[in-house]
Amino acid sequence: MNWWALRRRPHISWLIAILCLALLTGVFLAQYSPPSLFASFVWCMVGILLVGLALWRRYVYLIPFLIVAGILIGLWRGSVQKSELSDLQGLYGTHAMISGNVKEDVDGVRTGQLVVRLDNLAIDNRAIHGTL
Repeated sequence: MNWWALRRRPHISWLIAILCLALLTGVFLAQYSPPSLFASFVWCMVGILLVGLALWRRYVYLIPFLIVAGILIGLWRGSVQKSELSDLQGLYGTHAMISGNVKEDVDGVRTGQLVVRLDNLAIDNRAIHGTL
């Protein structure tokens, strides 16, 4: 094997494309992992350090580190989102009272419906993040 081939420097755009694919793979794999396993910010920091190393040196032999880093960051992001949504899972199929503050002016749609955006949401007197 030609060891000099591993010391080549690929273009940064290829490395960013590989990182993006690994991120998407990690977010996809997060649905199959327990929500609390990768929800710690430590996984994100380890991934960022590996990305920094791979993009700083830019050698072909660092591409596996870039893939692992992207998957770790994607797993972290997907697990955080999954743990936030698990709080609402108990509300499926039930009636719930949603309250909040009107965020913007009420908009009218062509079908004659009114669109109201709410901020500072609370479902059954339990504060949640986001806008409705």
